[in-house]
Amino acid sequence: MDKNTLFNVVLSADEGYSAHLETVIISLLLNCSTPNEVQLYILDGGLSEETRRQIESIVKRFDARIIYNTEARSQYASYTVNSDRMSIAAYYRISIPDILPKCCKTALYLDCDIIVEGDILELKEVDFSNNEAIAAVEDISRSPAYELLNIPANHYFNSGMMLLNLEYWRSMEISEKVRQFKETYHHLLTTNDQCALNGVLWNNWKRLPPKWN
Repeated sequence: MDKNTLFNVVLSADEGYSAHLETVIISLLLNCSTPNEVQLYILDGGLSEETRRQIESIVKRFDARIIYNTEARSQYASYTVNSDRMSIAAYYRISIPDILPKCCKTALYLDCDIIVEGDILELKEVDFSNNEAIAAVEDISRSPAYELLNIPANHYFNSGMMLLNLEYWRSMEISEKVRQFKETYHHLLTTNDQCALNGVLWNNWKRLPPKWN
């Protein structure tokens, strides 16, 4: 199959989240109409060889594809998280447009602590306008995060599931802007990178139906 027709899915995890990672991969492939169209990218924050082999075995059963990448480890090694249950690997998604090949135009990012209940290939039909960096679902938790950032409540998105417009990210250097935002306004951020992503992209995202939350 032509690489340009594959649907790119990106996850990031370290060994502490290995069981979650396996679960989300199984759920997304089980519910995918044609899993052989899926190209998985795992941003590896320290997975064991045993975990890698287990995941590769799962992916092979569905005739999907998988690539591991460790480029982001050193870039975010000095970053901190504000919860014991969080991993530094959560930051790796900021660098997705730089890590994936330039031929990749879009990519779906998924957090590791979710279960996929629908066919992710439906998202291939999403069209981006010129100023839309991602497609995501509004965060309805109503945390104080958006108020601290002076963002309208209904403009704050959930970054746990994002369809990225990689061409826009690259041309607008979004990754670097997010990192700079986190450094400059760290005192206003109540989440690790979700606040920084919203701080930069609050007015440049496409709304997805709540079923994708």
